[in-house]
Amino acid sequence: MSSSSSSEAHAVKAIIYRDDGCLLIQQRDNTPGLPFPNTWTLFGGLVESGESLEDALKRELIEELGCLPGSIESELFQWEWQGEDPALNHIFTVYCQVGDLVLMEGQAMGWYSLESLKRLVLTPLVSENVSKISAFLAGITIHKNK
Repeated sequence: MSSSSSSEAHAVKAIIYRDDGCLLIQQRDNTPGLPFPNTWTLFGGLVESGESLEDALKRELIEELGCLPGSIESELFQWEWQGEDPALNHIFTVYCQVGDLVLMEGQAMGWYSLESLKRLVLTPLVSENVSKISAFLAGITIHKNK
């Protein structure tokens, strides 16, 4: 999987996107002890023991949105968080095929263009990987316009 230690936690996150290049992101709760309260991030969470990455992401999306918003595509990149609770994050893409999504966890959710992300306070996962997310979305936009 990676060169990380076997004791390191693994997390899965989804870049949920539409044809117009907007991302669906979630505002984290303001709960004591929760890392990065009130910030905006990708949907997802920790992989449980014995779970595949894809199964973990399906479970997390159903927990957070009440459904699987679309097919889980390939893993786009990995990002290692070196903070208090280190975790190797596996970032997947998910093309949204569902119209009405219901927020089950977090304070808020919304569709945002890359430009509008600049106005939000983002988790390090998102802020440090905007260029990778942007490159992926540019490919989607180019493909759509052909």
